[in-house]
Amino acid sequence: MSEKTAEFKEKNGSSRVTEILRRFLNSSTTGGVLLLIAAVAAMIIANSGAREWYEHFLHSHFAIGNLDKSVHFWVNDALMVIFFFVVGLEIKREILVGELSSVRQAMLPVVAAVGGMIVPITIFFILNGNEPGSEGWGIPMATDIAFAIGILSLLGKRVPLSLKVFLTAFAIVDDMGAVIVIAIFYSSKIGWVALGVAAALLLLLFYLGKKGYHNRFAFLITGLIVWYLFLKSGVHTTIAGVLLALTLPIKSKFSKENFVEKTSEELNNLKESFQEKQKAFTHNQLERLGKLTRHANDLINPLQWYENKLHKFTMLIIMPIFAFVNAGVYVGGVEGALFEGLSFSIILGLFLGKLIGVFSFSWLSAKAKIASLPANSRWKDMVGIALLGGVGFTMSLFIANLSYEGGSALLDQAKIGILSASGIAAVVGLLYLSFVLPKKKAK
Repeated sequence: MSEKTAEFKEKNGSSRVTEILRRFLNSSTTGGVLLLIAAVAAMIIANSGAREWYEHFLHSHFAIGNLDKSVHFWVNDALMVIFFFVVGLEIKREILVGELSSVRQAMLPVVAAVGGMIVPITIFFILNGNEPGSEGWGIPMATDIAFAIGILSLLGKRVPLSLKVFLTAFAIVDDMGAVIVIAIFYSSKIGWVALGVAAALLLLLFYLGKKGYHNRFAFLITGLIVWYLFLKSGVHTTIAGVLLALTLPIKSKFSKENFVEKTSEELNNLKESFQEKQKAFTHNQLERLGKLTRHANDLINPLQWYENKLHKFTMLIIMPIFAFVNAGVYVGGVEGALFEGLSFSIILGLFLGKLIGVFSFSWLSAKAKIASLPANSRWKDMVGIALLGGVGFTMSLFIANLSYEGGSALLDQAKIGILSASGIAAVVGLLYLSFVLPKKKAK
């Protein structure tokens, strides 16, 4: 084999690997896959000879400024604030311009989400209301949007777009409910002074956004201050992430017409300045290219700019890290707990409660003519969506950490229940939908 042939094959193979990696990272299922890998890795490590290292890693400390906290804290109270910030952005976008922007559109996912919260909580209280661990009643009310959408995406074009939209909207409303529950029931004693200052800063950001002030750096610095104030106030810091997102304006600095006018002028000037054999840009050309970039950035409203920048980072990095830090549970410490006590209450609450709650409330709202079935879908398809609602994972694990002390048997039982219910809901939901959905591409 000649040297050139070998070099060509090496480059061609490298480009193929790069293309496969690019497609994987851009796939809608990637976030769910990485989340699953991280969770399984944590479970394996927590039940292997590396268990002691895993526990030491979680409780090891490092400082940022004057805050000296554990790895567990920095993941759950800092990184997850970014996750909740993105959740807040999605909520605001859906309310303003998405599937929740009109009463008619919003009614079915809202009613479904309400049913998907009420029934699981009711089942949990019936089974575990007077038993140890009852404070974790909020655990089975949550749906993991990344996992659920990722599983649905495995069925490809067989899934009608309307079903994907419904699941997304339903999961977002579900997230709203979880955020409200965390704010009211899972925050510690409140420091009113710190909370008052944080509220004043949030109102200032909202006012500036309304007035068209779009400085992203100023927003970031103010956001960090708000996070610190929430930390000191006792209200969980993730609520700060959601509230910060709601202050962001969805209005651009200037209109699309203005953008076209400005960029057309710059592009014409740039075109005229190009030389036939020019190999490098002049300072003037670089300045014009910079202006074009700034105009494009100014056209994108702050809400969508942040959502676009942070969505992949959240799905591909933050959530897998969260799963690795929180999913590791020593199974030997909770032997026999799967079909009794707290674990069993969570399994039935998530799997059975979501199925009954989401489907029955949706069906009743349609029969009462206050909502209608998504286009190109059937009630047997909705059963599958209700099953996927039982994939609680991220938000359920988060509420479990707020409910019980780290290292406690109750927390381990809760994690076993969450992982078991989410796994059952994912597998049963996927198999059911693969059986009932038409084999041909959905319209």
